[in-house]
Amino acid sequence: MSAAEAESRHWQAAVANADLGLPVPRGARLRLLKRVIARVCRPFLSRQTEFNRELLAELVTIRNDLVAQIQDSRCALSPAAVEEVAARVTLLEGTVERHEWAVDAALPVLERHGYAIDALQEGMEDIEVDRNLVHQEVELAQQQAFARVHDEAGALRSEIGCLVRRIEERLQRSERLSNELQATRMRLTHMDLILDRFRHSLPELPAPVDLASLPTLFDAMYAAFEEAMRGPVEVISERVAAYVPELAQVKHLGPILDIGCGRGELLQLLREEKIESYGVDTNAVYVERCTSEGLNVQLGDALDHLRSIPDRSLGGITAIQVVEHLPMDYLIEFLSQAIRVIRPGGILVLETPNPENVTVGASTFYLDPTHQRPIPPPLLEFIVRSRGFSNTEVRYLKRSEDNALPLPSADHTWANDLAPILDVVNTRFFGAQDYAVVAHRA
Repeated sequence: MSAAEAESRHWQAAVANADLGLPVPRGARLRLLKRVIARVCRPFLSRQTEFNRELLAELVTIRNDLVAQIQDSRCALSPAAVEEVAARVTLLEGTVERHEWAVDAALPVLERHGYAIDALQEGMEDIEVDRNLVHQEVELAQQQAFARVHDEAGALRSEIGCLVRRIEERLQRSERLSNELQATRMRLTHMDLILDRFRHSLPELPAPVDLASLPTLFDAMYAAFEEAMRGPVEVISERVAAYVPELAQVKHLGPILDIGCGRGELLQLLREEKIESYGVDTNAVYVERCTSEGLNVQLGDALDHLRSIPDRSLGGITAIQVVEHLPMDYLIEFLSQAIRVIRPGGILVLETPNPENVTVGASTFYLDPTHQRPIPPPLLEFIVRSRGFSNTEVRYLKRSEDNALPLPSADHTWANDLAPILDVVNTRFFGAQDYAVVAHRA
């Protein structure tokens, strides 16, 4: 082991002892202090050494020039001039000798400074080596700490994923139980109605008219079907809320009639806005449910009810997801009665599934066994206009889950060719699942 290596290890041990709070030998402290001073003085000593060397070289050059000039002068001058010059030369030689002495005296000092600077440079190199070692150890420690944190974060992420999956499974089971509970509640309501009819008819049997007004098994099944397929009340309320502002504008013309009101989402919103309204539905389970919530809902056929209404007595009529259940002859008479009973300036709102969406027209429309046939938007708008309504408008109702394919950027090589194709695909497969025809009575 070299002396420099031994000294470096000794200094590292001293620093380690200082970090651990152990006493540091005096010699180690002095060496450490010398290294620090050398590092601080190094830039200044380097510049001074360089200056001294340049000065010495300049002095030697001057001396050589003077000697050459003296020799030239001795050869060129006359004896008298030589004597005069000789005196001056003697004086100059004395000056040169003094400079030579000063230079000779300065050389050892400069050499010692050079040795000191070399020693300082070696110390700085040792310190740089030690600094690199410390830096490598710190980087290694950081990498090890990061690896531990990454592993722990991965384990935590895995546990969170398992917990999320368990929560989702619990929520799915809860949703199924909720649907089953709702269906059971409807069946109990059905039985309560039957028992109530028998109770009020005692000691005789209920009249056939009373039994005919009770919910059928299909009514209970269909109510449960809509609970499971159409969506929660909150979702449907959010969708039909878009019609409330327009219905509020015609509330001064008369009440709003909601045909096929179902669970009463729209009627509930109209009541909150203090808009006079009532509903008609053929499903006794829905009628019983709405009545229990304080809504004005009647059990009966839509066309029969419209026939019984005086001319120009309503401010508007809404039929949300109804017309697709009606035969064409029934729909035409329904609209003829609607324009008769709505006052001038009143509004008609017909919402139905959009068969222009291929998924709706070829699949989801037929989930409901009571659907007759899908009605394309141009056809329904034409029928409404043909019955005398004006200012008709087709509104395509986008949902949050209707996500279209993104169009390519203008600088894309195939942008001009792909854009028309994507437009067709988005319209036919990712277009609005529902639409509404909104019209007014002139």
